[in-house]
Amino acid sequence: MNNKEAILQTIDKIAHLAMQPENKWLQRELLVRFGVVDAEMTNSDHELIEKIERYLSLDNKLEQVTNTIGYDYIEFGHLREKLVSDWLEMKRNRYGIAERPVSYVDFCSHVHFQAEGIINYYHYKRNNGICDIDWLNVNIDEYTSKNPKFSIKKITRISVTGKPTTLDDINYSTKKCIFFNVVEREGIIYKSKIFELSQIMGFVQKVRNVDAVHRSPTSEFPMEKKYSYEAIEYALSEVNILVRKLITKKIDDIL
Repeated sequence: MNNKEAILQTIDKIAHLAMQPENKWLQRELLVRFGVVDAEMTNSDHELIEKIERYLSLDNKLEQVTNTIGYDYIEFGHLREKLVSDWLEMKRNRYGIAERPVSYVDFCSHVHFQAEGIINYYHYKRNNGICDIDWLNVNIDEYTSKNPKFSIKKITRISVTGKPTTLDDINYSTKKCIFFNVVEREGIIYKSKIFELSQIMGFVQKVRNVDAVHRSPTSEFPMEKKYSYEAIEYALSEVNILVRKLITKKIDDIL
């Protein structure tokens, strides 16, 4: 372990201690030590601290229930932490807590980030990070034959050096469709449910993409709120369960 890692671990431990309800004094002490407020505080300083305390208290409570989504099976620490972080942001934007308003758009965006992360993780585990073009194209053919309205191009050469060699060369939309094709072939859930999950995940992806183009302080979101918060969260949870089931099987069993 290098010096930076050791320091970061120490900071994490201090932050965890500071979030405990009985350690409010530590939160104030840290603010003073880092020059955020003076030792002699005004009323506005106290108000700022109260806001920070509410925020920390909220995060502490949310972190205690992150197992409801269940990302503990993710082997890569940085990805697992990112998924949990997006889960927390999703909750904040749904309930309008931590000093921010309710935001359906931001809620959908953070759901999309999680879905993209776990579906990419499935493909990485299935293919060991390598772009298995033949396997991918077989699944593309199967998916488009069962879903004619989807137009997904086969994976072809994308550079002068030849075929793509990593999964990063493949766009998420293609990987999402391939994932749902595998789910259907495996017979884990009913076809109607697969279609529903695919539709919802496609919707939150579209919300994210449209928002990235149209976001501004004065413009309204130019899309219909097609699904409820509950329906979207449920779909994300189900997709996560499917990913977990697939990657915990023997890789040779997932054709």
